[in-house]
This record gives sequence, structure tokens and C-alpha cells, in this order.
Amino acid sequence: MQCGAVATLLGLSLMPADWIFGQGLAVLFVLLCLLNVFSSTQDVATDGLAVSLLSEKLRGLGNTVQVAGYKIGLMLGGSGLLIMMNSIGWSLTIQLVAVTLILMLIPTLFFKENSVLNREERISGRSSGETDSYFFWDYFKIKHIAYWLLVLFTYKLADGMSSTLVKSMLIDQGMDLARVGEITLFSSIAGLLGAVLVGVIYRYFKPLQLLFGFAVLQIGSISAYALIPGLQVTNHSDVFWMYWIVTQDQLVDTMSTVVLFAIMMGHCRKTHEGGDYTLQACVQVLSAGIAGALGGMIADVLNNYVWSFLFAASLGVLALISLGVYFSKPKSSGLMTAAN
Repeated sequence: MQCGAVATLLGLSLMPADWIFGQGLAVLFVLLCLLNVFSSTQDVATDGLAVSLLSEKLRGLGNTVQVAGYKIGLMLGGSGLLIMMNSIGWSLTIQLVAVTLILMLIPTLFFKENSVLNREERISGRSSGETDSYFFWDYFKIKHIAYWLLVLFTYKLADGMSSTLVKSMLIDQGMDLARVGEITLFSSIAGLLGAVLVGVIYRYFKPLQLLFGFAVLQIGSISAYALIPGLQVTNHSDVFWMYWIVTQDQLVDTMSTVVLFAIMMGHCRKTHEGGDYTLQACVQVLSAGIAGALGGMIADVLNNYVWSFLFAASLGVLALISLGVYFSKPKSSGLMTAAN
């Protein structure tokens, strides 16, 4: 799949930028869809392998690597690529991305999957009557799994809604684009540090206790955005607090994401790790998409950033309720590990 992504990028790099963003827009759309297919398919395999390999205590560190890589990719793939394109041009920039993907394949040459988990071990972990075929609806038949899926759907609703409003609010407060970019970069770096920190402390706490604690912190960090409309960008002290509010929210968001992803690994069945993890990720992404659309509509209706962010923070209460319900139910059997 990685080789397919590389081939797609190399093909894209051979097309002139003026043509691809003009008459060749349909070709660009097809190539981007193809690139997403290759990337998402590889992601399923990678997630499945990670779930199989990582013990419960190591899932925090494992997801630290995943989330940190995601954050670094956002920074490099956003402002980094724009800077490179301005310096060395469209074609060479895309070719360098392709070369980077090739370099990322090198570690796989030294990894022997069969020595880690052979077929006999996988068969022994399979429940009676289960086959190698994967059907996503079988996951929904697991007893009490609906309560966990409810947690997944509600946990990032507040963050999904607030994230759509932050940059527009900062611009409306009078921040120029350079300052907005600076605050975004600064908060992203803080998020990387948060990912490392939570990866270390994950092994010393019960996963669901961490999930509950960060759900509470998310409500507070998102509520803090309601203070920004009362601040002035011409006041140095106010600007400091703007930076602090955005940074602390990014820190909490990243740490809670690492914990959530780590617990998702424990809610997969042996022999179906990749499919089960992907299904859970789809529920979480669907929730974020709905929350993002809801954020725009609520902001238009209220026409007030203070109440919009307070409404977003109130959605965090749904996550606490869902976690409370999940805590009260017996843990699902047949999964990798039952979170406590």
C-alpha cells in the first residue's frame, strides 16, 4: 500500500501545477482518492499489527508514537509543504514527499511478523465457530459493546465542535494570519509534549480513570475559550492569555486522544484487530464530523463566541454520562483486554 501511495505521488509530481489545479482538477480528485485508499488500507493493517504486538501497559507509549506522528505530519504537511513549494516548486516538493514515504518503509524490512504471532496462536485465540472472514456487524453483537461505542461517539463531541471555531474567533479578535499560525504551531508543539507525557504516565493509572479525568479537563479547557472575546490583541498580557488558553486546550486534547486510542486497542477481538480498531475509529471520526458541522450551525444561530464555546463545553457532560453508564456495566467478553 505504501508503494502504491509512492507511485501515486510520483505520478502527481509529473503533472504541471497550473494544469492540475485548472483543467486537470478531475485528475487531481481521482489521484487524491487513490492516495487515500492506499493510505487508509495501510492504516488498517498498521493498527491491527500494533494491537497484536502491544501489551496493555505499552499501549499508551504506542499511541504516543501514533499521535505524535500525526501532529508532526500536520505541521510538516501544512506550513512545511507550503514553504517548500515556494522555495523549490511543486514537482520537487511532491517527489520529496514520495522519497520520505520510501524511507519510512525501511524499518519494515527488518520486522518479522510471523515470529511474533503465528497462525496457531491466532487460532487458539478465536472463539468457537469463528472464521477468518471479517464482518463489521459481528462487532455490534458483542455483549455490552454498545455502551463503549456510545463513549466513543460522545467523548470528542465537545472538542470537535470547539475546534471549528477557534481560528475564526482569533481572526475576529483582530489577530493577523501570521500570529494565528504562530499560536497554532506553539500549541501543536505543546501537544507533542503532552503526548509523550501521557504515554509515560499511562502505565501507572487505570485507563478508564485517565479517560474520565481527561473528560473533565476537556470541559474546563474548552470553557476557557469563552474568555478570549473579552481580551484585546493590542494588550501584551491579553495576548499571553490567548496563547495559554489555546495551548492548554491542545495539551488536554492530545493527551485525551492518546488515552482514548489506547483503550480502543483493548476493545478489539483477537484475529480481528485491524477491522475492529478501524470500526471504532470510524465511529469517533463520524462523531467529530457531526460536531464540526454542528459547531458552525450553532455559531451562526447564537452569533456569540462566548455562548458557542460554553455550549460546546456542555457537550462534554455527555461523555461523562456515557462513561458513567459504561462503568456500571459488566465488561465485554471476547476482547483483547477489559479496561478498568
